[in-house]
Amino acid sequence: MRDVTVRQLEMANRVVGFLEANPIAFRKGSPGADLVEEFKRQVAELRSCTATQAFEFAQSRAYSRARGAARESLNLAMERINRTAQAMAISVPGLEGRFETIGRIGDAKLETRARSLAESARPLVQEFVDFEMDPGFVRDLESKIKTFTEAVAGHKASRGAHAATTQLIDAVMERAMTILAQLDPIMENKLGGNTALQLKWENVRRVEKRWVYKTPKEDTPLTPAP
Repeated sequence: MRDVTVRQLEMANRVVGFLEANPIAFRKGSPGADLVEEFKRQVAELRSCTATQAFEFAQSRAYSRARGAARESLNLAMERINRTAQAMAISVPGLEGRFETIGRIGDAKLETRARSLAESARPLVQEFVDFEMDPGFVRDLESKIKTFTEAVAGHKASRGAHAATTQLIDAVMERAMTILAQLDPIMENKLGGNTALQLKWENVRRVEKRWVYKTPKEDTPLTPAP
């Protein structure tokens, strides 16, 4: 969530707290009561969305770790097959071009190379076994491919969900700020004769500034960014 959105949400929560602690009796025909209730609904939706976003972020990190582990495991299996094939190629002509060491490549290319490697190795299982490879090494490679592709898909899906929720939060926040812009002058007019409540409203209504920490120079104080 963007820093400005966090600060807006903090302000919105303070406003809801003020409205609940200080019920306002609006005049008949005033849109104030409806605006207050609609603002509360938008803030409730924001709270729900931010909880969802936090869950999705944690899920995305878990998928990212799973993807990294699956990628490393797949790379190790492929490297072992390729190293063995290079040794076999000394006495078996034609293997050099079919089993090549892979460099650092993207997820899609890695999956493609791994599937191609499995197909190339399948007819030569016995030859690999003669070089002390496990008889089930192709099945093991295919299992690692499956685990890797599932982890990649899960990571992409979780990132997509996280991005969609972020967009939803931005849309709901925009609605809440529009409602608050309508409610603001109504509250100022309503509280005009109550200095204490008016000051409280102004305080809760303020969006806190973001603090930027700079390296102090000759006792220069830290200043908030606009």
